Amino acid sequence: MQIIPYNSAAIQPAQITLVQATYNGNDAGGPAAAGLPADTWTVLGQPMVLATTFPSRAGYRFLSWNTAVNGQGISYQPGETIPSVTSDITLFAQWESTEPLLNFIEYYNNATNP
Repeated sequence: MQIIPYNSAAIQPAQITLVQATYNGNDAGGPAAAGLPADTWTVLGQPMVLATTFPSRAGYRFLSWNTAVNGQGISYQPGETIPSVTSDITLFAQWESTEPLLNFIEYYNNATNP
């Protein structure tokens, strides 16, 4: 959270409190996320329009931003508006693997050796 003093000849001095959304690639233990958007700012209690940037990550497809690292929080799409932001937030990228799922089946020869 950042407080910015505001001065104008026509307006009494006031303070405007800004809140910030930070974008986290949520990429621990795998390829690094690329193209993460810059932080988004808005005035405390006002709507915040999220960055329209879609990050990328080798072997994964971006699904959404989420307020919880495990995806159990509130999900948002790039460019979506959060109605009222009352504190700084971190948004975690949610990913789906695009790698093919491989299943191996082993066959054993049950024949008797001569």
